Amino acid sequence: AITGASAKEQALMNKQVEQLGNTTRFTQKQVAEAQMYQAMAGYKTNEILSVTPTLLKLSVATGEDLAKTSDIVTDSLSAFGLSVKDVGMYTDVLANVANNTNTTVGMMGNAFQYVGASSRALGESFEEVAISLGILADNGIKGEKAGTGLNAMYARLAKPTTEMKKALKYANVELKDHMKFSIPWYWAISVIMIVIGVILQIIPL
Repeated sequence: AITGASAKEQALMNKQVEQLGNTTRFTQKQVAEAQMYQAMAGYKTNEILSVTPTLLKLSVATGEDLAKTSDIVTDSLSAFGLSVKDVGMYTDVLANVANNTNTTVGMMGNAFQYVGASSRALGESFEEVAISLGILADNGIKGEKAGTGLNAMYARLAKPTTEMKKALKYANVELKDHMKFSIPWYWAISVIMIVIGVILQIIPL
């Protein structure tokens, strides 16, 4: 009903619920809930049928709750200017960062609420933001705290203060025109973490 699907389309989604509910670790109810979150985000029937198996794979790979995984992906995808066709890449990056750094998909989802729009405005890609969050997590800054802190950094980098310029110079990080870094942002964060004491005085986390 949420999708406005026809009887034929609803039958296709019901068939997917039965199939995935019978052949994966998830119950039919859990699969249906994953479909529901997508429908609430405005996904069409063909998009739901395409995305649902990918969400199940992400949930299995990271150990995250399926409903929460669906909610995070559908909520944050558009914030980075991405669409349904990017879901495969998007979930691959999430799984890779979650499995190789001290964060989770849930924590990144919390962070994305604060940093998605500002990172996009500064020209940073989703991949760079995800890697940045992983690096911050490895340094004890996670979830909402990482999102608000990274958002503050983006805001300051858009209009850097004298202190911020000094900290960046100390870390040997140079800003180019249009606020693009002369080195990748995720690498810049690694360098800046060396002088994190200075950064924390400028941008409280």
